[in-house]
Amino acid sequence: MADPYAEFQAPASTPQGADPYAEFQAPATAAPAAQAEPQTPGFFKQLVAPLDPGTDEYAAKHPITGPLVRGLSSAGATVLGTPGAIYHAFADEPTEEERRSSEKRKLKGQSE
Repeated sequence: MADPYAEFQAPASTPQGADPYAEFQAPATAAPAAQAEPQTPGFFKQLVAPLDPGTDEYAAKHPITGPLVRGLSSAGATVLGTPGAIYHAFADEPTEEERRSSEKRKLKGQSE
């Protein structure tokens, strides 16, 4: 079986004085791929989103009631998103950052 990494282990065969990074500095000849249209989030995702663009537009048009509506929208999204956040706090595996934080707290508690 051939070594799949042999290509990377072999020394580069470039003429003396040639720039070994020239192939990376050359402009791309292929056109970039077209980006897909952004997907509109579903109804529930819009309902619990912390920032609603509709309230920003309303606040710009109504300077007195706008901040109140924006605050109520944010509070409602927080209330509706709380059950999901609680579920994922216990159901998901801890991240590497959470593991390190937990280990630091354990070590700190043992030293006192």
